[in-house]
Amino acid sequence: MVLRVMLLGWVLAVLLSGCASQPEQGVVPGLADEPAAERRKADTQPKPSAPPVEIPAQPEVNAAPDGAQPPAVTSVLDRASAALTLQQWKQASRYLDQAQRMAPRHPRVYLLYGDYYRALQKWAQARAMYQRCLSLSQPDSEWAHQARFRLADLP
Repeated sequence: MVLRVMLLGWVLAVLLSGCASQPEQGVVPGLADEPAAERRKADTQPKPSAPPVEIPAQPEVNAAPDGAQPPAVTSVLDRASAALTLQQWKQASRYLDQAQRMAPRHPRVYLLYGDYYRALQKWAQARAMYQRCLSLSQPDSEWAHQARFRLADLP
């Protein structure tokens, strides 16, 4: 239970940290000029549901040794983390597969894969992913610390 709360807090912190640096999407130019009553009226009307967006494959991008990663990789990993938090396993798997293609040697990919398998109670796969994260991490990095913590919590 404590681990789940800590994981949720960590995921939310990662997601919120990306909010400050990402431009707001879906903003319609001139919307701020629209009167508040008209905006409320538009918000109450049903919106058509959009089909799922297929994310195109990206070229392989490896992380720098210090754990830095390109914004595209960060974005995909943040989406995977959010899908895990929301228990959207199929979507999380898609994002993790894409992140692995983009940055196959980045430890966070395998940390999140470990979280995915742990949530599905596939303990052997979770353990293997956390160990892979450790093998790709600097010993004193945040990723290594998180992987060791989660390995110790596995049954």
